[in-house]
Amino acid sequence: MALCKLTQCCCGCSLQTGTKVIGVWFLLGATGRLVQAFSQMLASFDREDGDSMLLDSISWMIGSVAAIAATVSVLVAAWNNRHPVLIVPWLVLKSVSLTVGIAFVSYKGVSFTRANGSSSGICYFAVALVATAIVSYSWLVIYSYYHELVATGKKLAKCDQEKAMKFGSC
Repeated sequence: MALCKLTQCCCGCSLQTGTKVIGVWFLLGATGRLVQAFSQMLASFDREDGDSMLLDSISWMIGSVAAIAATVSVLVAAWNNRHPVLIVPWLVLKSVSLTVGIAFVSYKGVSFTRANGSSSGICYFAVALVATAIVSYSWLVIYSYYHELVATGKKLAKCDQEKAMKFGSC
């Protein structure tokens, strides 16, 4: 099964530019989650139920650090316009988090609907659907850029090989 690949990002910008914008956006989000988890961890020390809150904040911190590391590697690849292998961790991480996120949102949406009524549940699902669409499109842009870099790398390798054969340095 072949996935759809884009040739440009939204608003007509290149995949490289789109990857940079998406990377910066996700980096800001992951950094914000890290700061939030750290402040939650500090607040957990003053509460009686702080143990579960502490474990929750530590898991968020670990996830945020992993997301920051993967996003920084995407930004390095995009700014240098080479090394497509640096994009793979982000693609894998976002694929897994998107799948888990859809399952989590479905579960929480049903629970939210039961607790608060159908109109609130519909709003919850609508917001979740928009967020899922944005993350999926972002993933598709970076996936397409990854394949563009791979194709460019193969062309450059072929040109280098042809030049080497032409000048007899092989």
